[in-house]
Amino acid sequence: MVTNGDYIETDHIIPKYLGGKNIKSNKQLLHRHCHDLKTAQDLIGTHD
Repeated sequence: MVTNGDYIETDHIIPKYLGGKNIKSNKQLLHRHCHDLKTAQDLIGTHD
């Protein structure tokens, strides 16, 4: 759910620095906070 003040960003499912491509099937929309968390997890190599 997007509410007033939320920001939506485009995320690369497989990060570009790990060989992910800049194509539609490798992108998803995430809230800014969720994108920040995913990026941090990508950088340290952990996911739930």
